[in-house]
Amino acid sequence: METMIKNKTAPENDGDLSPTEYLSQLVTLKKALHQLNQHPAITLCGIDLCVHVYQGIGALAQAANQTLTVKPRNCRDFPMELGFVYQGVSFCELKAAAVVKGLG
Repeated sequence: METMIKNKTAPENDGDLSPTEYLSQLVTLKKALHQLNQHPAITLCGIDLCVHVYQGIGALAQAANQTLTVKPRNCRDFPMELGFVYQGVSFCELKAAAVVKGLG
């Protein structure tokens, strides 16, 4: 049976961080994960320099002082991608077809 170990130094509530502090931690952690994937005997899945955001990419872009780009996708369910790059890390959020339809 697996045992979960809680990191006592981690903030209990990420809501205590400002969007700028949150963004800074995301960039630091994503780069650390990318570096860990350089291990010669262990390969992790999905460790690239991209953060897939479920919602709230606008707040992150504003914290990074970046403009969101809008890209069409060849996907029926998620036809639009919003994104930006900050300190070498890409951030993206996919938009569902129903949301895109409501925008038009």
